[in-house]
Order: sequence, then C-alpha cells, then structure tokens
Amino acid sequence: MALQAKIKHVDRRPNGVLRFRRRFPKDVADHIGQPHLQVHFRNREGVKFAIEHQALMEQWERIVRNARAEINRAGTDNRTTHQRWH
Repeated sequence: MALQAKIKHVDRRPNGVLRFRRRFPKDVADHIGQPHLQVHFRNREGVKFAIEHQALMEQWERIVRNARAEINRAGTDNRTTHQRWH
C-alpha cells in the first residue's frame, strides 16, 4: 500500500514529469510580464524533491518581493488620467 499526498502547486504532466506552477499576483504579473512561475522538477521523490520544492517556493516569494519593491520604488500613480490632468 502506498501513501499519496497532494502537494500545492505541483502537478503531473501526461508524460509523467512533475511540474511546479504557481501564479503571480496581478500587480506582479503585470510588472514582470509573466502570469506564473513554471518549472519542471529534476527529482520525483524523497528528500531531494522536498528540497527542490522548498527552493522553488522561496524563488517565487523572492520574485514577488523584488517586483513589489520595484513597483513601490517607481511610485506608480494610481490616479485616473482625468485626475492627473486636473
């Protein structure tokens, strides 16, 4: 008997390869021009898989944090064009 667990942001492709896929928040996706982070796993099970999954989660968080910092630094103006004109 095998124990299986569903891991967030991981799915199995029809060819058997595991894929990490996680969407970026709307503001980040608009800024970086990509809707999601998508990477195929090199390892399928065990400790190496867990380490790789954790590294990808940290990479996603780092991308979001850096993009939001750039957005805040740029000082984007949230006013409408009409409000800016006045």
